[in-house]
Amino acid sequence: MGVFGLFGCGSKDADVTDEEWNRRLVEALEPLDHVEELTDFNYSMQGAFGGRDSAWVSGTVRSDTNDPATNEALLEEVGRQIATVHRDNGARRSSIMVHVLSPNLTKYKFETMLDVDLATLDTLAAHYGIARR
Repeated sequence: MGVFGLFGCGSKDADVTDEEWNRRLVEALEPLDHVEELTDFNYSMQGAFGGRDSAWVSGTVRSDTNDPATNEALLEEVGRQIATVHRDNGARRSSIMVHVLSPNLTKYKFETMLDVDLATLDTLAAHYGIARR
């Protein structure tokens, strides 16, 4: 634990490893309806930004249906699970590169759903009304 952690400035889960964050997320997503497979899921605090205050979440949720309404609903639930799992994650900056992919290879992305250039833990938490540290 760093000096900031001693004075209560660090993340509540500062000792949680990247592998643990990834495990928690995969466990939350696997049981969702219409999830056929999770591929290439990765969580890293190094991420594209560098530094221990930046998180990077990436992966593909492969859907079992081509129905657009079902896949949009699945994307909504995937976003809710990401925001819920990471509500105590102290990362100040983040990038969420996760999408739903239908069998006909249509991608459903948070950027379109949220009308943002880049989905982050903060934008997902705000969208779902989930308080984040």
